[in-house]
Amino acid sequence: AAPITLERKNCDLGEIWRLAWANLSHLRHDRQTEFGEDTGGLDLHCPIDEFRIEQVFRNLMENSLAACSDPVTITIRCHDTLHNGAPAVCVSYRDNGPGLSDEQLKRVFEAFFTTKSKGTGLGMAIAQRIIEAHQGLITAANVDQGGTEFVIKIPREEAWASR
Repeated sequence: AAPITLERKNCDLGEIWRLAWANLSHLRHDRQTEFGEDTGGLDLHCPIDEFRIEQVFRNLMENSLAACSDPVTITIRCHDTLHNGAPAVCVSYRDNGPGLSDEQLKRVFEAFFTTKSKGTGLGMAIAQRIIEAHQGLITAANVDQGGTEFVIKIPREEAWASR
C-alpha cells in the first residue's frame, strides 16, 4: 500500500516487453505461442522505471498464458495519443483467451480479485498502481473477436518531474 517510488530513465517500451516475454520462456515451454508486435515505426522511448514497467507486461503475459488455450496469440500495437492533454504512447495488448465476464471486467484491477485457482489477485492491481505512478492509465475490455485487450497510456514527457 506504500507509494511506488520510480527510478525513471528514457527507455524503449518495446525492449521492455520483449524482455518480459523472454523472461517467461519457462511458462511457454511445450506451448504453442505467438507473440506479435506492430509499432508502426513509432519511437517508443518514454521516461519510465524499466523494472516496474517490465512487471506490468510480465503480469499481463502471465495472465494470458494462464487463460489462453493453445495456440496462444498475444499482439501488441502502439500509436501516439494524448493523455491529460500531453503527448503519450498508447500500447494495446491483446490476447486470444476467453475474455472476461462483465463482473471480471469491473473488478480486474481490484486487489485480491482473481480468476485463478492459485492466484493472489495482486498482479493487475499492482500493474494499475505502477501505470498510475507513471501518471498513465490502464483499462481493460473484451475484444469482439475473442480475448481481452488492455490499453495502456504512458506519458512521453516528464510531467511527473514538476509534481
